[in-house]
Amino acid sequence: MTLRKQVILLILLILFTFLSRGLFLNQPAGTVFDEVHYVKAARAYVAGQPDTNWEHPPLGKMCIALGITIFGDNALGWRFFSYLLGCLAVILVFLLARALGLGWGAALFAGVFYATDFMVFIQGRMAMLDLYVAFFSLLALFFAARFYRTRWRLDFLFTLIALGFALASKWSAAYLVVALGVFFLVFPPFRLSRRAGLSFLANGLLVFLAFLVVVGGLYLLCYSYYFSFGNDLADLVKLHTDAWAWHTRAVIDHPYASPWWSWPLMTKGVWYAYLTNPAGLTEGILAIGNPIVWYGGGIALLTLLASLPWWARRRGAFLPGFVLFAFLVNYLPWIISSKGGFIFYMLPGIPFYALALAILVQKGWRRPAARVISWVVLVLAVLAFLAFYPLLTGLPVYPEGFLKGIWAGSFLGIFR
Repeated sequence: MTLRKQVILLILLILFTFLSRGLFLNQPAGTVFDEVHYVKAARAYVAGQPDTNWEHPPLGKMCIALGITIFGDNALGWRFFSYLLGCLAVILVFLLARALGLGWGAALFAGVFYATDFMVFIQGRMAMLDLYVAFFSLLALFFAARFYRTRWRLDFLFTLIALGFALASKWSAAYLVVALGVFFLVFPPFRLSRRAGLSFLANGLLVFLAFLVVVGGLYLLCYSYYFSFGNDLADLVKLHTDAWAWHTRAVIDHPYASPWWSWPLMTKGVWYAYLTNPAGLTEGILAIGNPIVWYGGGIALLTLLASLPWWARRRGAFLPGFVLFAFLVNYLPWIISSKGGFIFYMLPGIPFYALALAILVQKGWRRPAARVISWVVLVLAVLAFLAFYPLLTGLPVYPEGFLKGIWAGSFLGIFR
């Protein structure tokens, strides 16, 4: 494939992403699901009042408030920056694939898989915090992967900045902060001595200080609005103590809550919206994954895990190892959560479904049969996205009761 064709395909992917997500962005016109909490908090920011959603960090709500300031207190204003970062995340998946050493073709496959995922699409059109933490987490992993290739300290700094913004969006990024701290112990940005032990200790100390200053500093900076009300550090500590108690409360009692092990299986989605309009048509938004991307990506990840010894013998284990590492860091910590959660907590891990599939595409591309399978999987992912588009955007196209008829609490229920 010539460079010109590659660039054209990338431009088409970008156009598809921005257009498909931009259409009907103001549908539904009112807040849905958890938007009600974050839009309320953003309105408080705009009005110069204290944050009403004290249990979460402020950055995502500040972005929603900025959208309201620019576009007005309406669906476009609430959702604009989620939309923008959601579109940029597709480009970022392509760039991460390239940073990991995948070719243009495989990187484009990864971008398409990610762009056509239902959950990614929906969260990129919602005024919720999950897209913000997912985007900045992905950005941090991109710079970490590029640092491995370049050993450029500026990439190390960019990683820390992205981590600071991720943590200031939602506390779940703390797991990634710890994991990338370990990453930079294994792949040190600082080499100050020829003696291995001394060099390890010096690097560890400098990495710790860098994380504390940059990540911690950016996190505190995002609380500037909180401090503007006369609150001090003691108040901030009390706020975080209360937030911690809220986050570690008993098991969530919610009809859409589900255990961590069920999320990759998609046994329970989340209805963000569901209603029947006066014309007798039902409209709804169902937060669930694209089965081609999630089930295919899960198989691809298991394949990479099983083949790690093969990759290691060829000194190429970083590529599958990093993808597995990034997915597990964003997923496995929920095992230790005592309160349960929702399937959309999988959002930061979805890029690595797409990348795992892209790795298998690249490895099998020279075999005609594998190439055909790759195209079939890609086409099925796109067709599934197009077929479910009304269910992702809340378009009133279904006859009354149809949505309830296809959903039985499990994604597999639609095939009954």
